[in-house]
Amino acid sequence: MKKAYRLVAFLISFFLLYHWFSFSVFVFQRIRVKPTNNPDPNIISKSHNFTKLNADVYFYTSFVDLRNGNIGFPMVRTIAVLKANRPKLSFYCRFGFDKLVEAHLYELSENHMQIFGTYLISCPIPDFLNPPEQFVIGVGEEKVEIEVTYLIPDERLSLKTSSKFSICVPLLFGKKYSIQDIVEFMELNRLLGAEKIFLYVDRPTLEPQMVKTLQFYESRKLLQTLQYSLPMSHEDIWYHGQLVTVTDCLYRNVGYSKYVAFHDIDEAMVPQGSLKTVPEALDSIANSTIGSYRVPTVIFDIREILPPYKVNAKRRSAMFDQTFTKCILRPEMVYEQGIHHTSRVIQDYYQAISMPSEVMRVHHYKPGHPSEHDDTVDQKYGNALRANYEKITELLKV
Repeated sequence: MKKAYRLVAFLISFFLLYHWFSFSVFVFQRIRVKPTNNPDPNIISKSHNFTKLNADVYFYTSFVDLRNGNIGFPMVRTIAVLKANRPKLSFYCRFGFDKLVEAHLYELSENHMQIFGTYLISCPIPDFLNPPEQFVIGVGEEKVEIEVTYLIPDERLSLKTSSKFSICVPLLFGKKYSIQDIVEFMELNRLLGAEKIFLYVDRPTLEPQMVKTLQFYESRKLLQTLQYSLPMSHEDIWYHGQLVTVTDCLYRNVGYSKYVAFHDIDEAMVPQGSLKTVPEALDSIANSTIGSYRVPTVIFDIREILPPYKVNAKRRSAMFDQTFTKCILRPEMVYEQGIHHTSRVIQDYYQAISMPSEVMRVHHYKPGHPSEHDDTVDQKYGNALRANYEKITELLKV
C-alpha cells in the first residue's frame, strides 16, 4: 500500500512540475524580450547613462527580473547611486497611470563608506505577463520616468544563450592603458574562448586612436562598448563607481552568456593543464548548483618586459592570492556581484566556490617580485597571439 501511495505522490508531483514548466515556457514566449544584440558596430554605443532625480539620487539602468528565488519575484530592478549619509529613502514605482507599488532598497556590499554608494531598487511588477517598457520611479514629490533596459528570464528555463563565454571590463578611462594593451587583451581573450567583451568607457577622455581601436573590435562583433561617466566626482564613490558597471554587466549577461568573467585589461583567466579555453575548463568541473567561481591570482612581473606583455612575461609570484580573486559566474544564478567575490546568489542551494589553482588562474600583469618560471601563455597561445598582435597593430598603424 505504501508503494502505491508513493507512486501516486510521484505521479502527482511529476504532473505538477511538468505543467509548471510548460506554463513558464508559455509565459516567457508571450513576453516580448528586449534585444541584447550589438548596436551599430560603427559607433561606441550610448547606453542609458545616469538619470538624475536630484543632487543626491541618480539612476543608471533598469531590468525586468523574472527569476524566482530568494530575491522576490517578479521585479523591475533599478541600479541607483545614492548619497549614503542621507536618511533611508522610501522609493516607489508607478506602472501605467494608477498602479503604485512600494520599492525595496538594497545596499550593495562594497560601498566602503564613501559619500555615494551603489544600490538596487526593486519594485514588484503588477502584471508579469505584460512587463513594463517604461515606468515612473520616485520619492515623495520627486519622480522621473525610466526606460527598461531589457528582460531577465527565469533562470530555471532551459534557454540557449547567444554566447558561451563573455567578459565584463568595469571601466576604461584616460590613458591608463595603451592601444597595444587593448589589442593584446582582445586577441588573447579571443584565443581563450571569449565570444563577447563588454567594456565600459568614458569616451570624452579617450584619445582618437583609442576610439578607432575600439570601433575596429566592435566591427568584428567581439566587443561591445557602453558609454559611462559619473555624475559626481570620482573621489566621492568607490573606485570610479565600479560597482555600477559590474552590476549592470552581470544583468546584461543573464540569458545572454553561459559564463561571464569579471576582470581588468591587465589580467587574464588562463586554464591550466591541457585545456585551452575558459569554457572547456569550466565545463570540466561545472554542475547545476555552482553559480560562481573565485579564481586565485598570481602576479606576473612586467618590469623590463616588452609588449605583448601577456606572452613575454614568464616570471610570476610563488603564492596564489586567495583574497584579491576575480570571478567567473553563471550570471542567471547571481543577484549581487562584488569586485573580488560574489556577494549573493538567488537560490539558497546555489554555491560560490573557490576555483582550484590547477584548473584555472588569474594572471595579473604588473610590476612584482617573481620567483617562479611560468610560460603557460607562451606555450599554449604564443605563436597565434604574436601573429595576431603584429597583424592588428600594423593594420591600425600603432
